[in-house]
Formats: sequence, C-alpha cells, structure tokens
Amino acid sequence: MAYADGALRVMLANEQNSLWSWRAFQPEQSLALVQAEGTVSTSGTGAAGWMCGLGDDRFVGGLIHSSGQWVVLDITDSTSSALDRGPLPDGVDPAMPHRLTVECAGTDAGLMRVRLLVDGQEAVAFESTAGIAAFDRVGAYAFADEASFAAVFDNAAVFGGDAEAGPAPGSASPSPSPSPTP
Repeated sequence: MAYADGALRVMLANEQNSLWSWRAFQPEQSLALVQAEGTVSTSGTGAAGWMCGLGDDRFVGGLIHSSGQWVVLDITDSTSSALDRGPLPDGVDPAMPHRLTVECAGTDAGLMRVRLLVDGQEAVAFESTAGIAAFDRVGAYAFADEASFAAVFDNAAVFGGDAEAGPAPGSASPSPSPSPTP
C-alpha cells in the first residue's frame, strides 16, 4: 500500500487477503451520516470501495466486485464478511474506473443504512436493524479473491452530518464536514 501521484494504491499479492486504510475524524467527533466518495479502479479478481467505521474494529461499506456485483461489507474485529450482494446497475463495467459513493447512516434507534452509488446510479440501499449508530472514521478497502489484485483510490472526498438532515435516496449530498479524506 502506497501513495503515488496523489492516489492510494493497494496491491494484494496473496489470494483471499484484504487491506484497508482509514482516517479518523477530529478527536471526539462522530457523525450519524457519513458519505465517502472518490474514483476507484481495479485490476484482477477482487473487490474495492469505501467504508465507514466506529473505533478500530467495526466498519461497514460498499464495494464493487470484478464479477460485476456490488457488495455491502461488514468488518468486525478484523473479520470481513458480506452482508449482501447483487448485480451492478446495467452498463457498469467493473473493469473500468468508477466514481463510487458510499453513504453510511445510523440512528439512535439502531437502524443503519449503507447506500452505494456507482457513477451516480444507486446500486443498493441496504438497511439493517443491527449496525453502527454513529461513525468516527472512513477508509478505503480492497479484497483479493486471487493473487495480484490491485486497487487505486483517487480524488476522495468525505461529507458528514446528522442522519435526519441527510439526503433521501436520489437527493443532493450532505454538507461538507471538516473530516479528513482517506
């Protein structure tokens, strides 16, 4: 994993392996709504995308997989698993670079939503009654199904705020937050 030409480059030499890089928000800041977006390009067989988390050991996110699927990701105590998966929107070629947007929203009642957009098209809006109520970090995630999978994350931006004030599906982005980008 290295930064080159302003982009985060992840190379996974071993199959069934993952790497992620995250950045915490300002100390003691957690948000009910976080939106991470940026260009993601991949080569090889695997998945890559953005994730939102709370603490060092709990993340959720949205990925694009080389098989032509979207994946809703859960990481708990460094163990990654797919919460859901399905086909990418028509016309999306996973071998091409795409602008991925992952919106993570939580509520005090425990409802959590992970929304993935690919080039502005909604791929999935996943909701769960068990999840993360607030987020204090964002990151980039890559998983190799086979050896020599690579992912490049570029032009990242992070926005955040209150979930109740956040956008409904298909509406405008939340207000920018002073949160750092991955």
